[in-house]
Amino acid sequence: GPNNSYLTGSSVRGVISMQDVLRVIQGDERLSFEKMAKKFPGLADKPIEQMREELKSQANQLASDPETAKKDILRTGTLALSVGSVALFASQSSWLADNSELAMVAIFVLGYVGIIFEEVFEFNKAAVALLMSTGLWVTYADYYGGATGSGSG
Repeated sequence: GPNNSYLTGSSVRGVISMQDVLRVIQGDERLSFEKMAKKFPGLADKPIEQMREELKSQANQLASDPETAKKDILRTGTLALSVGSVALFASQSSWLADNSELAMVAIFVLGYVGIIFEEVFEFNKAAVALLMSTGLWVTYADYYGGATGSGSG
């Protein structure tokens, strides 16, 4: 077909990167954003303000949605349970040594609930399963059968 990509007498002499093109555009005063803002007042403020208003509107819409409130409550409860569990393990409580079977059942049940309701909590099933299995192994290795905790193997 006809070659419409070049003007007559033009030739390709090299390749230029997009970084070089952007550097030239940003350095050229005629094309700078500040120069354009001075030439056309209101250009700099309107897009940013419009975006802020859209974000505020979306945030208000999400805040008034009852489903969002339910998800936030569930996530807060899950976070509180997680922090409590980590604190219990970090404190090397004697309760874990005395009730390791109960702790392992609780870890399993909570992990399984997390897997079942992963769409509600918006969790990844694989991540929940890995955390559950890690918690079970740590409890078994450190506290089950008379172990005293803190990697006492």
